[in-house]
Amino acid sequence: MSEPNQIPVSTERRRRQRTRNLALFFVLLAFVVLVYGITITKIKLGYGS
Repeated sequence: MSEPNQIPVSTERRRRQRTRNLALFFVLLAFVVLVYGITITKIKLGYGS
């Protein structure tokens, strides 16, 4: 028999996947913000003119 406090494998897997997805989302969001900031800075400095 299973213990009452034991979390089912599928629930645990979903929780870990959701955590990993959130972490990846924030990493990608930070990258986009960084690229956006660099682009705006270069435009303001007249880069390429």
